[in-house]
Formats: sequence, C-alpha cells, structure tokens
Amino acid sequence: MGMRKTKERIRYSFYWPGLSQDVEIFCKTCKECQLRSPEKKTDRIPITPVSRPDLPFQVINVDIIGPIEPPSARKYKYVLCLMD
Repeated sequence: MGMRKTKERIRYSFYWPGLSQDVEIFCKTCKECQLRSPEKKTDRIPITPVSRPDLPFQVINVDIIGPIEPPSARKYKYVLCLMD
C-alpha cells in the first residue's frame, strides 16, 4: 500500500502523538511491506524514444522484465513485453 496511504488510512480513524514516525518505522521494518515494495535500481538503461513505423508490424520491440520478486501465483518471475 505504501507509507503515504498507510498514514492516510490510520489518520482517518486514529490519532496519537508520533503517529507519522510510528507508521514510517513500521513500514520500513515490516517484512511483507519490504517484499512488496519495488527496488530502486540505479543501473538501468535510459528509455529511448521509439520511432513510429508506417505499417503495422514493420518494427517490433521486445523486452524481458524481471526477475520479479515475489513470483506470481503461478511462479512466474519474468514478463515478456512486445510492442508493434
């Protein structure tokens, strides 16, 4: 859910001094939150613009995304992305 939305949901029904700090500490140490939060990777290749072809399927772009942790319910760790 993320730190911001967690704070919003808790503030809707509760208040105590230090609520914001408590939620931040919880989110940073929660095992389930860490598994679901995306990793911040700095070694990625910059996105390059794709030219628009004149005809369909004249140019096809293929990319593999992954490994994704945790895997899907069917244990998939990679996504094949195709764009024409």
